[in-house]
Amino acid sequence: MARSKPSIIMQDQQQSKILDVCAAQAVYAVYYRGRPIKLRTSHSDLYDGFKYLKTCFPESGHAIGLARRLNQRFNTQDFAVCELRVGRIFSV
Repeated sequence: MARSKPSIIMQDQQQSKILDVCAAQAVYAVYYRGRPIKLRTSHSDLYDGFKYLKTCFPESGHAIGLARRLNQRFNTQDFAVCELRVGRIFSV
């Protein structure tokens, strides 16, 4: 099945790099027992700080895959995907 073309809202080009702002149906976040999560990694042999991993995605497939891998790794079924369509908007 071919992926549909994204709906481009606006576009900016600086030098040879193009940035497209594309519409998304929703944001899909990985939750644990009904609560949003953050994931971080670190190396036990070197301390270089923590690296935070993505847990929210504009496509459901990536979030579903992550939730499945986390459920498998931690031997649970408590990780799930939440579809977010409407929320509080912050002005920046």
